Amino acid sequence: MSFRKVSRFGTFGYNIRLTASLLVALTPAGCQETPDHAALGKQYAEKDDMQMAIQSYGSAIEEAPNLADPYYQRGLLYRKQNLHNQAIADFKRAVELDETLVDAYRQMADAQVAAEKPDDAIETYSSLLELEPNNSAAYFGRAAMYVTSNKVEKARADLDKVIDLDSKNADAYQTRGLIHVTLGNSDLALQDFSKIIELKPDDRSGYVLRGPEYLKKKEYDQAIADFNQVIELNPKDATAFRHRGWAHFSKNDLPNAAADLGKSIELNKSDPTVWDYRGQVLAKQEQWKDAIEDFDVAIKRNPKFYEAFCHRGSALVNTESLEKAATDFAAAIQLDAENPLAYYLRGNLAARESAIDKAIADYDTAVAKKPDYLEACLGRARMRLLRSEWDLAIQDSQKVLEIEADNPQARLLRGQALNGKGEIDKAIAEFDWITKKFPQNAKNAKIRADAFASRSFSLYQKREYLPAIDSAYFAILAKNDHYEAHNHRARAYI
Repeated sequence: MSFRKVSRFGTFGYNIRLTASLLVALTPAGCQETPDHAALGKQYAEKDDMQMAIQSYGSAIEEAPNLADPYYQRGLLYRKQNLHNQAIADFKRAVELDETLVDAYRQMADAQVAAEKPDDAIETYSSLLELEPNNSAAYFGRAAMYVTSNKVEKARADLDKVIDLDSKNADAYQTRGLIHVTLGNSDLALQDFSKIIELKPDDRSGYVLRGPEYLKKKEYDQAIADFNQVIELNPKDATAFRHRGWAHFSKNDLPNAAADLGKSIELNKSDPTVWDYRGQVLAKQEQWKDAIEDFDVAIKRNPKFYEAFCHRGSALVNTESLEKAATDFAAAIQLDAENPLAYYLRGNLAARESAIDKAIADYDTAVAKKPDYLEACLGRARMRLLRSEWDLAIQDSQKVLEIEADNPQARLLRGQALNGKGEIDKAIAEFDWITKKFPQNAKNAKIRADAFASRSFSLYQKREYLPAIDSAYFAILAKNDHYEAHNHRARAYI
């Protein structure tokens, strides 16, 4: 005989379970408890079961389509999965059902930013600000979208409001400072970047931003001080070494420039700009071969590096590789036909080869692209002197002097043109102005020598031979190898 094993409650326990099952089965469907799908959605979400959580909130929406919260909760889940458009649709429906649901506006704006819909995000931030007019985060978010939409003035106004509401918001100062940079307001940018440093003195970001602004303003010592701070905080910042090297170069401190640029290359060999910078340092030291090698690397790293083609072309001119130089200038023009630099350099090359018409044509183009291009105006004036176009040479010189009244080259060229016209006393007055304005020193040697030599020639034309000899003597004193001065003196002696 076999016995069936039962629980310690015996058949009584079994009968209870059976009775409960029968009661459930016999209960009418309308009387059963409805599952709380929203609660289930929350439980699934807490377990990171996104699919079931989304399905549960979908069921909750079907049961109660006029409730905002299920849309909002499902929108959050879509955001977690980077399904931005679905999230936006749910948040939009949530705020349609409940216009005061602030968090839904915030989340919708964030989703629109992620979906790269700046105009929609601006509209959402604006709606949020109607509900929360002192919400600095919303102003900041809208400012960022205005920047993306290139509406920088509106962005700046929003950032002003952010700073009014939160004067310690370093991110707002940074963004506003960058807007000032874009608008060319360097002084205002420096104020904002300085505020970042005041708020976060141990953070390099303020120094990283302020240093280049000092560079642009040619305040090299301040720039170097900022890059010193960046390097102290991060000794492996290749860009800071590059910037500091360029500041040293701009101060004509070539050894420190070379050291910093070399360190930058050591830290980041792939940066084409630092190779171009070091090439310019080497060119300044007339180490043409090494300079060309650095420009070669810069161009290899970036085959569309306009400035590097121009710089290599200039170095090639100094090695008498004139055809290669012309090729580089042509390549630069092909890369950027609106940039005047390559036209100016090619004009110089044509002038060197006595191709006066070609030189003037390139100088014309350079000036047309940049009307205040003083060097191109001076180059064209020199060519016009060679063609005895005195009035046009004076016109070019005068244009330079209108912008830079103390430009000695313009004074020299105007004097030579006046001499060519036979207005010798006016010409001598120009040369005298130069010799009085620029005292004798190594920096002024060339311009003083040119002025005295030109004065000597004018005096010779007036048949004032002894003063002509004296002027030639002073030209030679300023620059012993001045060919024209020796020639004028010899002519006056005869």
